[in-house]
Amino acid sequence: VADSLTKEDYISITSFDCIITEIMQNPSHVTDSDGEWFEVYNPLNIPVDINGLLIRDADTDNHTVTSSIIIGPGEYKILGNNSNFNTNGGVLVDYQYSGILLGNGTDEIILINPSGDLEDSVAYDGDSLFPDPNGASMALIDPNLDNSVGSNWQESTTPYGDGDLGTPGMPNYFNDINFDSTALDFDTVNVNESGVLSLTIINEGNMPLELDSLYTNSTLFTLSFSDTVIDTTALLQITFTPIELGIVTGTLYILSDDPDESMVEIPLSGFGYYPAPDIVLENTSLNFGDVMDGLTGLESFKIYNIG
Repeated sequence: VADSLTKEDYISITSFDCIITEIMQNPSHVTDSDGEWFEVYNPLNIPVDINGLLIRDADTDNHTVTSSIIIGPGEYKILGNNSNFNTNGGVLVDYQYSGILLGNGTDEIILINPSGDLEDSVAYDGDSLFPDPNGASMALIDPNLDNSVGSNWQESTTPYGDGDLGTPGMPNYFNDINFDSTALDFDTVNVNESGVLSLTIINEGNMPLELDSLYTNSTLFTLSFSDTVIDTTALLQITFTPIELGIVTGTLYILSDDPDESMVEIPLSGFGYYPAPDIVLENTSLNFGDVMDGLTGLESFKIYNIG
């Protein structure tokens, strides 16, 4: 495999740049000795290999990464004290270290590259400036923020694994669009009348979802919607007004700032119907009996239109 690497590939894989973005120093569903971990992020557009990275604190804790751990562009990796998913609280740990204890109050995580240069460091202080959670990680709000500033960190609120809170191996704050239906069928609607259906837009992430645009490709399907920012759920009403007999199809387009589903298409369908008369008689025969000449017999019956 090495023979196939270009010079540029080799340089990128042996380069260093990683940012500490999340710290679980005090899990509650497992012991600290089984469930401590921290997350690093690669902000570059090239992969980095952290083999040889020195992890330490300001005292005597230290560990050197001894295997190749390649972090792709924009990717997150978890370094923890226990890589056993069944006993570490349900975390996929990419590298298991030893000799590192994360203090529940004040401590430091310092990353030094093999050349002896400082890569990154976070010194948290146990609730003076940084969060001090129990059973939740400390999460950097945005990887572009200065992670040495305590106000740029928040306590995680998203459950993972056995029930502690955090987002190991993924962005700390994100939105995720979903729906209660994947298609809408209005069935039969009379021509020039309207049928209305509702679609619930669901945000399954932990930060607000912003809707950029909603529209359909047919004027027969119209929308009624006022919310542009969704914290949890919002209701979208779609109205179908056919103008002629027959099947009508269309598509609802929803554009948002969801990181991996920026445009979602929802199929729409309905049938335009002309009401038609349908005669039904109360009786199918009439018996006037005996009527004398010159007199008139009278019988009545009802005619129904059930169309």
